[in-house]
Amino acid sequence: MPLVFRAYFATLGKNISTSEGIPTGGVLGFYNYIFQILFEQVPDVIIATQDSAPEERLSIDPSYKANRQESPEELETVIEYAYRLLYTLNIPVYTIPGQEADDIIGSLASNVPMKDKLFIVSPDKDLAQLVNEHVFLMRPAYKGNEFSLLDRQGVIEKFGVPPEKIPDLLALMGDAVDNIKGVPGIGEKTAAKILAENDSIEMLFEKGVDQLKPGKMKDNLLALKEDTQKAKKLATIRCDLDVNTDFTLFSKHDVRHEELDSLLEELEFRKLSERLRAKGFLTSAMVSEPLATTYATDLKELGTDIISVYIVEEEDQLLLSSQDRLFRLAVSDIDIIHDQFDMILTADLKKLHKQHPIKKEQLKKYFDVTIAEYLLNPDKTIDMDHLARKYKIPYPFTDSWMEAEQIAMKMHEMYHAQSPGIEELGLRALFHEVELPLSVVLAEMENAGVYLDTEVLDETSKTVSSEIHEIERRIYDIAGREFNINSIVQIGQLLESLLGKGLKKTKTGKISSNEKILEELVGEHPVITLLLRYRKLTKLYGTYLTALPKYISPETGRIHATFSQVTAGTGRLSCHSPNLQNLPIRHEEGQIIRKAIKAENPEYEIISADYSQIELRLLASLSGDKQMIQSFADGLDIHSITASKILKMPMDAVTEKERGIAKGVNFGVVYGITPFGLSDRLKISQTEAKEFIENYFKAFPQVKAFQEQTLEFARENGFTRTGLGRIRYIDGINSRNGTTRKNAERVALNAPIQGLAADLIKIAMIRCSEYLQENKLKSRMILQIHDELLFEAHQEERHVFLGTIREIMENALDLQIPLKVEVGFGPDWMDQTY
Repeated sequence: MPLVFRAYFATLGKNISTSEGIPTGGVLGFYNYIFQILFEQVPDVIIATQDSAPEERLSIDPSYKANRQESPEELETVIEYAYRLLYTLNIPVYTIPGQEADDIIGSLASNVPMKDKLFIVSPDKDLAQLVNEHVFLMRPAYKGNEFSLLDRQGVIEKFGVPPEKIPDLLALMGDAVDNIKGVPGIGEKTAAKILAENDSIEMLFEKGVDQLKPGKMKDNLLALKEDTQKAKKLATIRCDLDVNTDFTLFSKHDVRHEELDSLLEELEFRKLSERLRAKGFLTSAMVSEPLATTYATDLKELGTDIISVYIVEEEDQLLLSSQDRLFRLAVSDIDIIHDQFDMILTADLKKLHKQHPIKKEQLKKYFDVTIAEYLLNPDKTIDMDHLARKYKIPYPFTDSWMEAEQIAMKMHEMYHAQSPGIEELGLRALFHEVELPLSVVLAEMENAGVYLDTEVLDETSKTVSSEIHEIERRIYDIAGREFNINSIVQIGQLLESLLGKGLKKTKTGKISSNEKILEELVGEHPVITLLLRYRKLTKLYGTYLTALPKYISPETGRIHATFSQVTAGTGRLSCHSPNLQNLPIRHEEGQIIRKAIKAENPEYEIISADYSQIELRLLASLSGDKQMIQSFADGLDIHSITASKILKMPMDAVTEKERGIAKGVNFGVVYGITPFGLSDRLKISQTEAKEFIENYFKAFPQVKAFQEQTLEFARENGFTRTGLGRIRYIDGINSRNGTTRKNAERVALNAPIQGLAADLIKIAMIRCSEYLQENKLKSRMILQIHDELLFEAHQEERHVFLGTIREIMENALDLQIPLKVEVGFGPDWMDQTY
């Protein structure tokens, strides 16, 4: 984390962001640190460590680290993308409940074999106490990506004391980072001088203080003797934690190349991508060696105990354990075990189904520990790395037989730890009837893939590229010179010179020209429209038009994106490699991507089935608001009705402009929008926005009551719950900090609606898939985009989608209002007839 902080503050004020306005200066700084370590140090092993609550030090001093401020929003962004990079690079993040990262580092460092060298990468000076003949401290510079390397002599030169005296030094001078106060009047140099004459603070208090000249410093030392000794305990890093000291377990890092590529595209780190490609980092995979030995057995000998099934990555093999016996066998043998055992534990049901299809009736025997962990902790990033850290599983895997035994035991531990929580929190039905069957559906959808017409994209790419160059030329003509159009600072300087007025600045005084600011300036100069168009087209060109074809499988000729059901805290699915849920389809050029997604076979067509106004309909049902329910039951336009209510005008007098205002209010209320937020969204005064919200709640009073009940439940329980039992923890709901509390309240208001919307689409996917399979239809589901399902359907089966599939989707949940699904069909996703 100190490395994240250093990267963030080193780039603070440089105003580096994506075209979407995501601040990325600190992110780039952290990424550069990591890749410099990987390429220049070329470590055999690299481990990241993570703090847990410092229970032991807090018991010594409750004020320890109490001065930590709430992280600024931009820093949270750096932290999020830092973890995502570690995930794509398969760098394990080691954490131990109740222990700090420094103590994990100290315990690892104390176990380094004498023949090896260990480099601790951190700016924190307290880690200097661990330096010895084979442990070194790499401290990042305040600017740039360089590191200074401290050995024992380097520590002495830097701090004035050898490594073993660093805790004493910090106890005397204090450490503001950890809220260790130190002795007033003693700075680093004075502390070092005192310790040059005394081996430790214990020796200092034993006889050294008496030799000091009378004065304030001596008085302070005598008065703070107990506090100083306590401070040394706080500053002393533990080296005796029970850590996994088999460093070979951390030595294999199978980079997730497609996800890394996608991550760098999302952040628009083009130069970094080019640098990594030049080094072959994004094209050549690092593949672990296959299992050396396969163990076979007569399965009948295993008995009928609970067993665990774990897929060894990239291998067509299973790991089975029954009591104290352990076996490996081929995936094709899994049918044998279905009838013999009561429970099958797995960490990736989707992958298992891809290797060997699991029948519907067999699913009830499965327990997926990854999905279970997600339902219990929906806002954590749940993957094998997370499980490995939490349950101390050796990961990445080797072919060690002893390790295989550990994995088998840990699978049982996970099951016994998770199963009671699933029952106690009322998640059983959601787990067994929604999430597990969905995992199978997602496997089939990923296998089916999406056909992409590259000719359509190629033609559009040429047109867009040509327009980008023309816009560049026109902007240079206006500026009277060539410059970096992608530089927010240079654009800001250009606009100030053209508009003759200052633009908004960041907190550090830098000119800002993000998309929101440009949109506010439209009409003041022709260059504004050109810049907005340029940013839109360059993102379309680089992120989609030229990038999507790279994901086409050479074996199938189709794109096989990956869907995750254990990523979003709301319960929604996420998609990556590539992200087909985030296509820029709101503007004309983006629509062409929909045209490129088409039926591969001329006898087939693309059918889309989209829930209409799903969140508002769910709000009506959950709140029980009579006015809203009646409006949907009568098939009336909810936005026009809302406009009539909040603007106090006849419904037949509502124009498109007024309907648009009402639409903003409707969807804003779902997210717990404030008058300030609504005024900013609709470009109206806060007074008007406040009045609109008040009028809304007068028109739909039960919505207000529902929201108050939701907040009351969240405050009492610390989480929200959907009708199907899905929970979401609401951190900060009872915080004394107003900003934190308000943000938590907005999450709490939206979570039951978004969560139920997620449950709805998942149930619809399961039932639609079952219907297509049970009736042996040729059509197949190929894509899920939030509230919309996409099918590649045989033309002879169109009536099924206009009839039965629509009916299945509209009746997926038993609600107080009718759901509405719009079904379209056509040769591609753009040209749809409804």
